[in-house]
Amino acid sequence: MTPLSVSPNWYLSGVHFTSATEGWAVGGDNTNSVGVLLHYSGGTWSPVTPPSVSPAWGLCGVHFTSPYEGWVVGDDYANRKGVLLHYSIWPMDLDSKLSIKGFAQDSKVADGWCHIYPDGTFLLYDESIGRSYTGTYTYAIAPGGKNIYLTLDQNGLSQMQAMLTDWVTEMMVDAGNTIQNISLSFDSVSISKGTIQKKTNAPSNVMVKITGTVNALVDGIPKSGSFSYQGNTKYDSP
Repeated sequence: MTPLSVSPNWYLSGVHFTSATEGWAVGGDNTNSVGVLLHYSGGTWSPVTPPSVSPAWGLCGVHFTSPYEGWVVGDDYANRKGVLLHYSIWPMDLDSKLSIKGFAQDSKVADGWCHIYPDGTFLLYDESIGRSYTGTYTYAIAPGGKNIYLTLDQNGLSQMQAMLTDWVTEMMVDAGNTIQNISLSFDSVSISKGTIQKKTNAPSNVMVKITGTVNALVDGIPKSGSFSYQGNTKYDSP
């Protein structure tokens, strides 16, 4: 198999597979004097940018205890020291984000859905773990009557937090990890914007987008990362 091109002058020195379809390879990029980290999943190799270690360094060994957790080692040629990197997919230690797939999908029951009712309540249902959450919100019609601004109140945010907590717990359990002390903080503005129906002034096709930070202990190791939740909601008339 011909590996993907990284630079005009590079090499591979170590490879480790956790299964027939999931693996990692490490090496060095002589053109740029940095380490090389490649991820193999589902028949495709993809480059992953490792954190910067020094002006000149490389990687020579890799070992993953699961598809989600592993270690890579190498040399820091600039400072004549060893390199040891810990890699964790939840959240990645390499400046990535935890991405929540849309639980609210208009007329499509995939990972889940969200129904908004005219009495100021909404129903969230998470297909992946088979749980539902009912919360409340407020909405205001913008000047001109063309847009509606929906805001989750404290009850709504609490329900969203419960759903995200359950989702993260299930995700980590599926990955074989023990998770404790999950906490989430939402950005100061958790507002959704959409259109209104001409005659009823009711919300329709509202886009929900909520971002924030999740913290937890995963197998006793503190983890922190940002999350993003968004999806179209469906309005149910009386």
